[in-house]
Amino acid sequence: MKSIIKYMPKKLAALFLLLAMIIVPAALWATSGPSRPTYTWNNAPTHITFNSMTDNANWNTYTGTGDERNFVAAEPVGNIANGSINSMLTGGLRPDTIAVEAGKEYYVGMLVHNDAYTPLNLVAENVKAKVTMPTGSGKSLSIRGDISSTNANPTNVYDDVTFTSNSDFTLSYVAGSAHYFNNQDVYTLPDSELLGSGTKLGYTSLDGRIPGCWEYRGYLFFKVKANAVVTPPKVPNYNLKKTVDKATAGLTDTIKYTLEFTNSGETDLTNVVIKDQLPSQLYWTKIEVSATLTEGLPAQSTYSSLFTDNGLKFNKVWVGGKVTITVTTVVNVSQISPNDCDKQLPLVNRSTSTTTEKPTESNTTDNNVETKLNVVCQKPNDPCPTNPKIEKTDPKCIPPCQWNPNIPSNDPGCVPPQTPCTWNPSIPSTDPNCKAPNGGGNTERPGPGGGTIIATGPTEFIATLIAVGALTFGVVAYIKSRKHLESVKNK
Repeated sequence: MKSIIKYMPKKLAALFLLLAMIIVPAALWATSGPSRPTYTWNNAPTHITFNSMTDNANWNTYTGTGDERNFVAAEPVGNIANGSINSMLTGGLRPDTIAVEAGKEYYVGMLVHNDAYTPLNLVAENVKAKVTMPTGSGKSLSIRGDISSTNANPTNVYDDVTFTSNSDFTLSYVAGSAHYFNNQDVYTLPDSELLGSGTKLGYTSLDGRIPGCWEYRGYLFFKVKANAVVTPPKVPNYNLKKTVDKATAGLTDTIKYTLEFTNSGETDLTNVVIKDQLPSQLYWTKIEVSATLTEGLPAQSTYSSLFTDNGLKFNKVWVGGKVTITVTTVVNVSQISPNDCDKQLPLVNRSTSTTTEKPTESNTTDNNVETKLNVVCQKPNDPCPTNPKIEKTDPKCIPPCQWNPNIPSNDPGCVPPQTPCTWNPSIPSTDPNCKAPNGGGNTERPGPGGGTIIATGPTEFIATLIAVGALTFGVVAYIKSRKHLESVKNK
């Protein structure tokens, strides 16, 4: 800045310095507050107010600034020879920022000064100190300190100090380290109150009463520790999921498999290789590949390597990326054994995947799928009995003749069997030559000795029985009537 001012015109330089006087304090005390009237050592306030002087030489000795509004400062614990107030005040307090190292502890100090003009004997009531620790981690973390009093104006003033590092870190409060020093004693402060709603301070005791004057000032000190943030390594993870469109299938059905590889981890995956093992009873007819957040898609001509030991390779799948492979298959009937006829054959399709970052998938429960193949085999039909060259179920197969199974039913020779002729069994009864001897047509035939006998066929036999019965009945009736007549006469 000096080099800039050197070459400026005097009026311009004066204006620049004036602006600097206005702007720099505003920036310097940007984290202090609230905005309030300020005072000097020779112009003390006539009312109770805390940490509002701008030329306090004592504070300047300790911190390099005489402005009490910058009342929170820090220093490494290692800079302190002992725990005395003097060593802590002269150990090199930094009122604005301090660079930290992970694993080291630091003192944080707060000035507590009632600036009221001494002869007025103005005593601040219910004076409390409160500390707010940062949460989370970062390369820049601030600790805020508040001083409050119910009869001060303003009733609360605050300031902070900032810790910085090139790497992320956290700040932790060291339990039991808070103490309040003044000309009377050293007081231990309760952590819960200091880090909560505030803990009371005082002069002769922690009763919340502090008179106005430099001799009644006090210093609050506590320790914090800088902790390195250990960033856990990003964990690679992925999932290969396989689905099938049919739970059961027939010999003529199409079976479609879908493989989904998803990068579900925290880091990109390289050299992603996916393999698929089809059952021997299937062969693929079509392979489709689609991908998102993926680099280095394989050429379509190499898709069939999915079923080889080399597998189908993708150069990189970014976090959240997905690869989808669809395989259409049909049944290879030549691989179906006759022993499998009329059975449900389980077709198990297995898939695997690997990457450079994680050679083995954590969860493989959904890598395999199964389809039940209903094997229905066509059985051969019996040959046609009348034409062995065709099957029995063929419409052209004519059933055999019922009286002669060696000829079809439509053969002219398929006729019912004939009754043999009575007089000549070698010819059927319907033959014209089937005649009785002597001209035929008679119911008599020659008997032995040239006489004639009555034909005794079934009809003739029955007629004879009827005639004999009638004759017998008549004779019996006649005899009974004669006996009746003789008995009448005898009376």
